[in-house]
Amino acid sequence: LDWNRLIRFMSWGCIVAPFQFKWFQFLSRRYPISGKRGGGAMGALVKRVGLDQAVFAPVGLAGFFGWMTVSEGGGWRDVRRKLEEVYFGALRSNYILWPAVQMINFRLIPLRFQLPFASGWGILWGAYLSLTNSAAAGV
Repeated sequence: LDWNRLIRFMSWGCIVAPFQFKWFQFLSRRYPISGKRGGGAMGALVKRVGLDQAVFAPVGLAGFFGWMTVSEGGGWRDVRRKLEEVYFGALRSNYILWPAVQMINFRLIPLRFQLPFASGWGILWGAYLSLTNSAAAGV
């Protein structure tokens, strides 16, 4: 077990979780999904997921790789190189997993449990990002 890596990942979780919670609250207020299954609910769901994937995912992913690089002792040039090397591949992988997770999350999970639900999936996603990050460690 690499304790330093674990601490870096935990610190990233502590940094991003409050922003993610506020983001989920914003999406919930801006695009309310009624309990009824109708076009309005589906439209709001698609808008939530679309906005989440267009705004939060790219920014959060860049933040993740930036934080990991800096917390591993790298500088801004290293961050730029890391992003050039792995960012778009990881973002493509994000778009394979997270839209489906967020569709379930936003449609079926009550707001107060959305962050824990996403965080549960985030453990698997974090393992993938850890492998991606460490594969580019020589960058």
